Amino acid sequence: MLTGLLALAAAVTALRSPPTHRRVLFWLGLALLGWLLMLGDHTPLYRLAFHIPVVNRFRLPWRHTFEWSFAVSVLSGFGFDFAQSWFSKASRRAHQPASKSSVLLALGLFVGFIGVGIGWWIASGLRVAAGEALLVAGESTQFIRLSQSSWIVWEACFTLLALLTLVYCWQIKPSRLRGMLLATTVSAACCLEGFMLVSVWWFPYAKSAEYFQTISPTAQFLKQYAPEQNRIYTSLADYSALNNRLTEPHNLSALHGFHNAAGYEPLMPDKYRQAFDGRWSFFTPWFGAPGDSQILSPDWQVLDILNTRFLVEYSASATKTIEKAGVFFAAHDIAITLEPKASITFTGSAAAVNSLSLVSALANSGEMAQAESFARVTVHTVDGRTIERSLKAGLDSSEWAHERADVKPHIKHGLAPVFDSIPGNDQNSFSANRYWSRIKLGEKAVVDRVEITNIAEHASLILTKAALYDSSKREPSQVFALTQRLPDHWRKQYDWEGVQIYENQHVLPRVWLTTRAETVTSNEALRRIRGQSKTAFNPRTTALLEAPPELLRGLENFESSTEAQAQITNYESNHLLIETSSAHQTILVVSEMNYPGWEAKVDGQQTNIWTTNYLLRGVILPAGKHRVEMRYTAPAARNGGILSVLSLLILTGLFLTGRRRQLS
Repeated sequence: MLTGLLALAAAVTALRSPPTHRRVLFWLGLALLGWLLMLGDHTPLYRLAFHIPVVNRFRLPWRHTFEWSFAVSVLSGFGFDFAQSWFSKASRRAHQPASKSSVLLALGLFVGFIGVGIGWWIASGLRVAAGEALLVAGESTQFIRLSQSSWIVWEACFTLLALLTLVYCWQIKPSRLRGMLLATTVSAACCLEGFMLVSVWWFPYAKSAEYFQTISPTAQFLKQYAPEQNRIYTSLADYSALNNRLTEPHNLSALHGFHNAAGYEPLMPDKYRQAFDGRWSFFTPWFGAPGDSQILSPDWQVLDILNTRFLVEYSASATKTIEKAGVFFAAHDIAITLEPKASITFTGSAAAVNSLSLVSALANSGEMAQAESFARVTVHTVDGRTIERSLKAGLDSSEWAHERADVKPHIKHGLAPVFDSIPGNDQNSFSANRYWSRIKLGEKAVVDRVEITNIAEHASLILTKAALYDSSKREPSQVFALTQRLPDHWRKQYDWEGVQIYENQHVLPRVWLTTRAETVTSNEALRRIRGQSKTAFNPRTTALLEAPPELLRGLENFESSTEAQAQITNYESNHLLIETSSAHQTILVVSEMNYPGWEAKVDGQQTNIWTTNYLLRGVILPAGKHRVEMRYTAPAARNGGILSVLSLLILTGLFLTGRRRQLS
């Protein structure tokens, strides 16, 4: 707010005398342009900007806050100078220096200004501490968020005191005291005002450094594995449920040296995104409820080739529930349709439960009689026992279009308890229903998994919610939302307070050699690694190269050999050294993203890096022992450095030209 007011002062001064303040008008124009671009397609300007090179590289309209904030910052500097000049002239016109009372008043205002800022700091710290205590206890932290009206009051008081401090400091005769007060006031305003904003908008993320540096039990378990040989993937159910006491989210795991395949999502390369679910998102997929069902197929090999040995499943959102008629339901939907004779396996519970709640609907079930069984539920407990129950039409679920005019007269089963209804529209005059049911297990048990099989001849079963809970405790924290179970090659190695770690039995090493290769298109390679191609793919024996076919002569006739070896001898973020040995010509596959800027040398000689298995790097090697070096040259950084140097030279030239004109 202080920056904006000073920028406004600069704008008013420049508009009153445009010929003498052309530079201010330039920055004012840039600020207005940035502001208009920030509005996106609410103005015609953004649509025009889309056709301008460089400008159209900004991904989102709000990215134009870069230009806007920079211009406003420069304007605030001009505003500071103009205001200081005006108050200095006013003091000279008054023909009297500032009195001791003015100095004391300036000091008093300065102390009050700092006090308000420190008070905010302390209050925010107390709120954060209270929020962390509630988070540890598994309770909601919503009520300790500061309201926007309260924040505006704090901000207004802080800004007013800052302005008054500046005004009375400017009235002091130029001295070391005045300079120190002005510098401290501006510095404190920049620091404390930013902290105010962060503490309001980013709670409960605004935490101390110690919080983020604390190593969770999950991280301690994973520390026993070499990170450059074993990647992890942190699967977060709800990023807002950040709790480092249990596990580190994917963005923070690098602080402890882990190589996380979940990465930093806003910088996710396009090919990486396509390999997972093909949708733009600021969050990598949560394996408990993936938007792309192919992720849970045994044929999906993306994490295998990415050397991801451990999947950290953080099911924090399991405590988010809905209660209806005394029954607890999972808050999130799973949206799974079981065709006739199909089955699905869900996860279990971390504590003893005695009830299973379901929200579902049937499709094409008009011929199904009342109380006719349409599904079989098999609950497997951790001690090896099984509990079987049946789901019956009209009691546990019903036809979703039960109320449709042409269906209702002929349907043979009644309405099960309705969970909710979606009102009809112009095309559909009827309401679409979802139904709920509670299945009593008859005993308390810790559940390992739940299998649901559609035994109907023609009807499809649409499952939207599933949860296990203990009806005697009636606590949301004891409700376990069910999600689709990982394929069998993921073995659970760790389970503590809602965090599970699964080990991938199909994981590939960080580097390996293959003696077979195929040249494929990028789309075909994507289908192969996702298990969606008609052609089977084994990445251990075959490499999929996006390269000219003639390069692969001699790579189709040899069987894979255990004698072919590759190992990393030096691993750095921008430099790799690999030693290989093979009796035949091979492809070295490096489980690292093939990103522009990487260069490779084999025994000191430059060679090509080919995109391999859609995501990775591949190098063709002749028979024998070799030393492969890969280095990242950062071409974008180099180009940016060149532009920065040129800009600095231009600014230096302009400065020297201006100084020469002033001296002449």
